[in-house]
Amino acid sequence: MKQMISFLLAVLLVLALATCIRAQGSDQQAMKSASQFDSSSLTFYGRLQTLGFAQNLKDGYRDNTRLYLYLKQARLGAKATYEDIDFDVQLALGGEEIVKAPSPGADLSLLDLSADIPVTKSLRIKAGQFKVPYGRENISDEAFLQFTDPSVQYLGFKLGRDVGIALHGNSGTFTSTIGVFTGGGRDVPIRYIPQDLGFPMIVARVGMNDGLDENLFNVKQNLSASSSGIALFVNALYTKDSKVGHSTALNVKLDDKSLLLNSNWNPYIGKQPLVKSELWQIGADAAARISGKERGLSAEAELNYSSFKNSYGSLSLFGGRAQAAYFTNPFEIAMRYALLRPDENFGVTNSQGTVFQIVDSKLIQEITAAVSFYLHGNRVKLTGELPVGINIPVAMEPNLGAYALTQQPDQTTVIASGRVERQTVIEARMQLQVMF
Repeated sequence: MKQMISFLLAVLLVLALATCIRAQGSDQQAMKSASQFDSSSLTFYGRLQTLGFAQNLKDGYRDNTRLYLYLKQARLGAKATYEDIDFDVQLALGGEEIVKAPSPGADLSLLDLSADIPVTKSLRIKAGQFKVPYGRENISDEAFLQFTDPSVQYLGFKLGRDVGIALHGNSGTFTSTIGVFTGGGRDVPIRYIPQDLGFPMIVARVGMNDGLDENLFNVKQNLSASSSGIALFVNALYTKDSKVGHSTALNVKLDDKSLLLNSNWNPYIGKQPLVKSELWQIGADAAARISGKERGLSAEAELNYSSFKNSYGSLSLFGGRAQAAYFTNPFEIAMRYALLRPDENFGVTNSQGTVFQIVDSKLIQEITAAVSFYLHGNRVKLTGELPVGINIPVAMEPNLGAYALTQQPDQTTVIASGRVERQTVIEARMQLQVMF
């Protein structure tokens, strides 16, 4: 943490110094036109999210009802524009999952650091670490969700952030993004080690954007302070794993892992001797919004299919969601239905190499109702919601208690000595978000 604080202070000092130098200017800069001067800007932003959480399920060892209170997010970032090049940096500083890189084991919390560079009037190149442009839910800004969390289908298809480069642009309403990424996820340390290359992660998102999405890599769900329009996209992704050192790129991904890339669900991805694997996903999403200062309506829908395969076996996932919301200042009311069809070959392997089945192919479903109350525009938001999970896999750890695997997917490790039940899980959540 001390290193992170030192790094952050150094960044702020450099930015402040650069701003000061620019404000003073030289005689040559003073001769620049006003339009050139105005093309540069620097904005800091941040947010906190506190989450109160109640959950009810059947637990044979502990109380059926649990209560939690967390500092869910504490984010700090900055956006800058200089001569039409856009920069974005964002750090995670709160109670989120720690990304701990192996050897030497540094804790890393950089989320975004990217530059968006104009190539032509309608084409730009985005390079650095940022969200992989696949699927509307994957690229939704966490500050502008209509619910406290993404839907249950997100477990099967999330990609999060990665290091790469993407060409994006538009011609009228036609919009497209094509990117190349490492496939190894975010915050990967520099290591010059032996490799047996496969194929990088290629991602395409193509469709129509008629005024809805201002930022193709960070879309908004909330009706408050959002623009009206419609959008329709198809998405595709393909990668073939690379052997890197003693493991593979997909096997050692540190964070933002879908169930297909989680070794606690996928019994084939880390099986020895390691082999190259293939991962591909296809999907489509649509959204529409009619937004005014006092009232608005919105709707979203998304479908995805994903497949993992290597010489040991194959797995697949199908999922989707649909949601709608109504805004009447200062309230927003939203409903969501989501589903995920798991593969019956999902399994967890114990230290002796025995594989234990986690689930059958019965649908995991979620129905969620949410109400948000806004203060100071959209700077302060209080969200209350009631998710009901149907056929949720719940892992039972002997003499300890139960874990809803939709919240804690890595707890499949207790199955070797316990069991999994499908249950109806009822929850109540309250989240306070403050932004600047």
